[in-house]
Amino acid sequence: MKTLCSGEGVALRGHGRKWIVSVDNTSIVVNAGASYNEMVSNLVRARYPDEDAVAILANYALIDTGGEVDTEDDAQKCDEYRNEFAAFTSWRRRVKDAVKWLCAEIQSR
Repeated sequence: MKTLCSGEGVALRGHGRKWIVSVDNTSIVVNAGASYNEMVSNLVRARYPDEDAVAILANYALIDTGGEVDTEDDAQKCDEYRNEFAAFTSWRRRVKDAVKWLCAEIQSR
């Protein structure tokens, strides 16, 4: 596999019609010429499969819409849900920035 471009925690390697896109040690295989949306979606799913993403979003929506916090256990769950949501959105932003950079690198060649 030939490295087509790489930067801080980001790499694009390719051979023939397949690319390996890596961001912070999470890698996916896509067809050469894959779109920005395809790369972002697949990288996010590689770390957060659909079931996990839906659960994180549902849990966050529960507390964001005024779910009751009656006990210390409830408060701890709310903190857990906030932390999960923050990690999920942080990863998604990181992936979007990295893939945007990769797309610019590809176009500049």
